[in-house]
Amino acid sequence: LVVAMWTFILAGGALALNQVQERRIDSRMQRTQSRPLPSGLLHSSSALVVSVVLVLAGLAGLALTAGMASAAWGGGAVVLYNGIYTPIKKRTAFAGLAGALVGALIPVVGYTSGGGALTDRELIALMVFLALWQIPHVWLLLLSGPGDYERAGLVPPMRGLGARQVARIIAVWLVAVAGVAVVFPAYGLLRHPALYAVCLCAGAWMVLGYVRVLKSHGPGGLGMLRA
Repeated sequence: LVVAMWTFILAGGALALNQVQERRIDSRMQRTQSRPLPSGLLHSSSALVVSVVLVLAGLAGLALTAGMASAAWGGGAVVLYNGIYTPIKKRTAFAGLAGALVGALIPVVGYTSGGGALTDRELIALMVFLALWQIPHVWLLLLSGPGDYERAGLVPPMRGLGARQVARIIAVWLVAVAGVAVVFPAYGLLRHPALYAVCLCAGAWMVLGYVRVLKSHGPGGLGMLRA
C-alpha cells in the first residue's frame, strides 16, 4: 500500500506536468477545455510547482520504501510520458505506442519492489495487457470527440483511414486485450474468481463503449464491422 501511494503521487505529478505542457492544446479541445489551466482556475506557474513537487516526492518515496530500482522504473515512466510521448503527439500518429509503453511500465514499479524478476511471466502478462489496452482506450476517446485532435494541432492516429478501417483496427485491438485477459489465470494472475470477474466486466465495459461510439456515427455504424 505504501508503494502504491508513492506511485500514485508520482503518476499524479506526471499527469499534472502533462497538463502544464499541453495547456494551450487543451484549450482548443472540447473534452479538455474545462480543465483547471485552460479554464483559468489555476496559473501555469503554480501548476508547474505542484507537478514538480509531486514527481520529486514520488521518486523519493519510492527510493526510500521500495528501493532505487523501483524509483528508476518510475522515473523512466515519467521521462517516457512527459519527455517523449507528450511532445511527439504533434508530430506522429504513432505517439500512442510510446503511451502504451508508459502504461506497461507502471506494474514494474510495484513488482520489483516486492522482489519479483523482470522475466517473471506474471509481470510480462500484465505488461502486455496494459500495453494493448492503451491503444483502443485512446482511439475510443478520439472517436467520442471527433475533430478535437485536429483543432488542437495534434496528429490523430487514424488520419488517412476510412471509417471501416478504423472500426476494424479497434476491433482487432479489443480482441487482443480480451484474449490476454481471459488467459490471466494461466499466468498466475487473477486466480481469485472475484478479481477475475471484475477484469472481465472491465473488458465488457470497453466493448460496450466501442459499440456506443459506433452507434453515435449513425445507423450504419455497426455495419462497418460487418462490411
